[in-house]
Amino acid sequence: MDSLTDVLLAAAFCPHPPLLVPELASGAAGELDALRSACGKAVTTLLATDPDVLCVLGPGEATQAYPAGSVGDLADFGYAKPVVLGSDVSGMSGVGQSLPLSLTIGAYLLAGRETGPVVGQAVAADLAAAQCAELGRSLARRTDRLALLVMGDGAARRTPDSPGAFDPDAVPFDDAVRRAVESADPAGLLALDAAMAVRALAAGRVAWQVTAGAASGTSLAGELLYADDPYGVGYFVATWTQQWGTQR
Repeated sequence: MDSLTDVLLAAAFCPHPPLLVPELASGAAGELDALRSACGKAVTTLLATDPDVLCVLGPGEATQAYPAGSVGDLADFGYAKPVVLGSDVSGMSGVGQSLPLSLTIGAYLLAGRETGPVVGQAVAADLAAAQCAELGRSLARRTDRLALLVMGDGAARRTPDSPGAFDPDAVPFDDAVRRAVESADPAGLLALDAAMAVRALAAGRVAWQVTAGAASGTSLAGELLYADDPYGVGYFVATWTQQWGTQR
């Protein structure tokens, strides 16, 4: 490939627990320091690719695009400060539009950084794999150099102490996710079973499969920065970057 047009330039995979915000973790804040550090490194790698557009992508109640200036609210979790999508939102039409939790945490991870143009894309939890892939391809076609900040949690039924009741198939499901994000394998993400994701309470399935669609036809290298299950939920942090360079 000798052109940098209409491609996924890079992706960073992060989870979206509210406890990524240290103020919400209180005395347990240090327990997620390694996760926060990995997310910070992933975001730094993503921004270093100098994308034309950065899209924060994650599950939501409906499949909906969000412009820069959209606001996330973590007040229900005890964090009163609003979180705004994008670093330069003066005059942006998104002001007042409320972000879902996944995009709110994504916007929080970007806060204080120079990002260039940022948009959001929520994906309905019941979107089929083929529809996710088509949405990803559509996102890649909208801009020459796209980067994705992909927000998604793994299974929440991994252990007896997980938020959901223990399911012996939850860990194998997460193992498939880990292998796919580590090796930059879009086909592996598209092969994830939607029914099993629902059963395992793995919210990230749709965002991962949209990313797989956006990555079709590209050559990407993966790096796994974090894979663990604090509090019984699978969390993965990884980056996908182009192997053939990012220079214009």
